[in-house]
Amino acid sequence: MAVIVLTCLQGVAFAQEQMTPYKKRYNASKTEKTFNMWDAGINIRDFVFLKDGEMIIEMQKASGFERVRNIDQVLMDLKKDIAFYKDSLENTTNNVRIDYVITDHSDHREIRFTQHKSAGDIYVSKQGQTARLKMEQDTIRIIMWLDNDLMADTTKRKKRFDDPRRLCCTNLNKEAVQVTFCLNNYTDIDKLIADGDNIRKAEDTLKAILEPGTLQRPEKFPASAVYRPYATTGPVLFKRVRGVMRNETDYYADGSTIGPTLMIDENVGVGLVMNTLCPTADIRILFADRWRKGDRETYSFGGISLAPYFFFGKDASGNLQVNDNWFINAEIGAHYGEWNKGTKGDITTLGFGYLLKQKGDYFHGPTFKMFTSIKINNRMSISPELIATNNFKQIFPGLTLKMF
Repeated sequence: MAVIVLTCLQGVAFAQEQMTPYKKRYNASKTEKTFNMWDAGINIRDFVFLKDGEMIIEMQKASGFERVRNIDQVLMDLKKDIAFYKDSLENTTNNVRIDYVITDHSDHREIRFTQHKSAGDIYVSKQGQTARLKMEQDTIRIIMWLDNDLMADTTKRKKRFDDPRRLCCTNLNKEAVQVTFCLNNYTDIDKLIADGDNIRKAEDTLKAILEPGTLQRPEKFPASAVYRPYATTGPVLFKRVRGVMRNETDYYADGSTIGPTLMIDENVGVGLVMNTLCPTADIRILFADRWRKGDRETYSFGGISLAPYFFFGKDASGNLQVNDNWFINAEIGAHYGEWNKGTKGDITTLGFGYLLKQKGDYFHGPTFKMFTSIKINNRMSISPELIATNNFKQIFPGLTLKMF
């Protein structure tokens, strides 16, 4: 059996460091490409909380679940292959990451040991006895390159050949499965091996809840799940379709807005119509469809809104008079950002409006408007408008500043 071993010691960092972002992947070193699956190539990411640690399963296609069923055997092979390095890992307070790369029908193995120094020397004292304390978890990451040929479908051969992943990944013509274990100590491998039956049950459960879209087109219908078989509070199983969660708590932040979603949104602001400043507000009913695009999250939407302009004047008796003019709008747009951080707002929208209720002499006859919305920050946007009134005999620009 051929084995390639890399060892290194880094400064303060976590063993569970994140994978190289999309924009840096092309320039990443060969080492990083070897020991990290490309993030944008992951269509299924599931989190499983075992008795002695957390397991993160990442794959391109659902067929990868079959390999997770035998992960205990892979762990047994890993334990044998790293035995020569045991002395270097014993009695260290550094957190350790072990990367293990295997390929179908090959005895070639690639292993990397990385130690991350803790932030200072940490000790624990109990009953007069003082000992060094290890705070951070260890990580074991296993990447399995499978024989499933992504280029086998001749009808999609050219499309896949031109796929930008070819510039970013090694073994591109093979399917990959990545399994990461976060453990209190890497020596808990023995406990994972003993827990093999429960890992297989978890795999069966996670595969069973996949929807047909994910099974057939995972790149179009990515999915994530969190499975806590030993949970005593909260849900044992949380499933979300059409979204790859960044971590196991993503769904707490924004879990209700993944996939097709009906949303209600409201804004207030001030508009400039001809030479008059007037308050305005709108309430929108939106149908949003959210998906993942590269290393960012995106949703497109379409909807309708009611938006009044309030003009003020005086009647013949000198009393204050409010002239409200109501537009009904149809709008489409897209939002880009890290939805799991709760960002809100539309970067690009395009809309058309019709004057539904008219009062006063600001508009005459059938009146229409076209507008777009440009996001300034998370709570403010500016909307240039073009208003046509009196059957398009008079056209003038407008501007609305919205706050939400």
